[in-house]
Amino acid sequence: MFANLPSGWEQLPQQAVAKFYNGRAYKLKEWEDTGTPVIRLQNLTGSGNKFYYSKLKLPEHQYCVKGDLLYMWSATFGPHIWDGDRAIYHYHIWKVEQAHNKLDRTFHFFILSHLTEQWKSGANGMAMLHLTKKGMEQLTIPVPPLPEQNRIAEILTAVDDSIHAGERVIEQAERVKKGLMEELLTGGLGSAAIERGEAPEGWALDRLSNSIDLISGQHVDSEFVNDAGIGTPYLTGPADFIGLRPYATKYTESPKVMCRAGDILLTVKGSGAGKSVRSDGEYCISRQLMAVRPKRCESKWLEYVLYGLKARLADTASGIIPGISRPDILNYLVAIPPAYEQKRIASILTSVDDQIATERKHVEQQKRLKQGLMDDLLTGRVRTV
Repeated sequence: MFANLPSGWEQLPQQAVAKFYNGRAYKLKEWEDTGTPVIRLQNLTGSGNKFYYSKLKLPEHQYCVKGDLLYMWSATFGPHIWDGDRAIYHYHIWKVEQAHNKLDRTFHFFILSHLTEQWKSGANGMAMLHLTKKGMEQLTIPVPPLPEQNRIAEILTAVDDSIHAGERVIEQAERVKKGLMEELLTGGLGSAAIERGEAPEGWALDRLSNSIDLISGQHVDSEFVNDAGIGTPYLTGPADFIGLRPYATKYTESPKVMCRAGDILLTVKGSGAGKSVRSDGEYCISRQLMAVRPKRCESKWLEYVLYGLKARLADTASGIIPGISRPDILNYLVAIPPAYEQKRIASILTSVDDQIATERKHVEQQKRLKQGLMDDLLTGRVRTV
């Protein structure tokens, strides 16, 4: 990956320009309710915000402060710049300190990010499960002169900032959409009022069963399924939902249950229970899906109703494998506005969705730009001086 480096660049083992420190393993009896927070993998990945604490007095290198470079090396892999207060890092995390006269911390972060993505993709055959501290210390990386490292880090940080700004815009738009849905789909009364049997003036209060047909998918045996594009597109679950439309990767010449354009495909089994997407054509559907077909309501309005019900539908899932039953869907009480009002509501929410889709497209473009820049700048193919 780092062959043919330009003049003035070195290729050095990381141990020559950085030091890796092991985190500390803790026993359950050592956790405290107060003290110094202990950073675990989930605190870096965003999958968990809860911190455990420690009152132990540890060597100074076992602590990290804002701006330190950490590397997750078990189960979840990758570098992270710590943005919190003084903390202790857990055993599955290394703290990485750079030789200040040789290696810029942010440049090192991008090098490790780029390498980790390569390892995850299997591009160079390195098995992430066998990543060791000794192996990381001996791993060679490109080391340009410090001024060039600084410039590369500035360029990639600027693109990262643009990506994060776009992601914040999307998060804000999603919050706006959620609030609008609560307002528009209940006529301003709120979901709790609808569940109590109240309805806006001129709206009907009814079960979904009187406004939809519900078609349950069926399993197609694997011997009748192919990925060569032969036969009817076959949707097996939410993994086939790409963005706002279905995208089949399997096909069958023995279709059983079909959906059609305008149906709302709803995931009813597994961890994706409650996830839905609007069908744009005819597909064979597996038993992990149901097709919700409007019969006395606007399709696009129904799509938002089901989207708004996603959390509550998912909450009804039960058993070892989560599942949503037909009665779970058919018995939902909804407030149904006149047809013209359904169209107006759908139009407003669609405009918000379009804004979100535009911003997501921009973020994806920025991510592709970043990947290209990393390929060029971190290998010296494109110079910044």
